[in-house]
Amino acid sequence: MTLKFNKEEINKIETDYNNIEVDKNLNNALDQMAEIYNQSIDLSKLAMKGFLLFSMKDAQKELQLTTLDVKNLSPHDQQKVFALSFEHLHKRLKFALKNQSDDQIELLNNAMKEAKTFLTKIRR
Repeated sequence: MTLKFNKEEINKIETDYNNIEVDKNLNNALDQMAEIYNQSIDLSKLAMKGFLLFSMKDAQKELQLTTLDVKNLSPHDQQKVFALSFEHLHKRLKFALKNQSDDQIELLNNAMKEAKTFLTKIRR
């Protein structure tokens, strides 16, 4: 069984991402993260970059931080921002599922755990 996403939601996030100017460094970071998440979650790279960017923005807004603020945080505090971004990414992806059946939610949860485990390993 595979994750099934709502095509309209995927198209919307791709369009929204394309309408934002992203600096080269952030774009490179999003490329790398999208590749990691796409190992567990079958989405276009563009859609995943959109979900990642907007999830990071959600976390920054919740914590009332700018991108510069995040860069200047201690590694421990940056990890907290990363964890919150991960939660927002999970919510956004869950919302984008075609249906939110128990099977689909379980698949998403497992895929997110896989990605988080891999990201944790490479951050060390």
